[in-house]
Amino acid sequence: MKLATFRYPAATPERKGVVHFVNGYADYCARYAFFAHHFAQAGYDFVCMDPRGFGHSEGKRGFIESEEAILEDYIRFNELVDERFGGKDVPKLQLGFSLGGLLSLKMSVLKPSYFKGTALITPYL
Repeated sequence: MKLATFRYPAATPERKGVVHFVNGYADYCARYAFFAHHFAQAGYDFVCMDPRGFGHSEGKRGFIESEEAILEDYIRFNELVDERFGGKDVPKLQLGFSLGGLLSLKMSVLKPSYFKGTALITPYL
């Protein structure tokens, strides 16, 4: 299954960190290009993934197979970002919106030392 992923690279000579954005239910990354632009201008890479069945990703539209499947996809996406863009030693921050807030908290529990910080916007708890 192909999942749509997005990266807005830092627009500064030195990258300060990577912001992993986790969007809400029925949402998609392209809606947050304005957000990504602001983080990139401030020196942060901004990365995002459309979950299965949402946005530009494949899968049954509007259907969440399981929470575990989404979390596995996000964790794998985070690992790929590290591999492709040299993020192992770069501070990683998480920004979760709505359902993405709940998923962000769960990822923090599953990988407690991976993110340096987590921010939630109207989390669905």
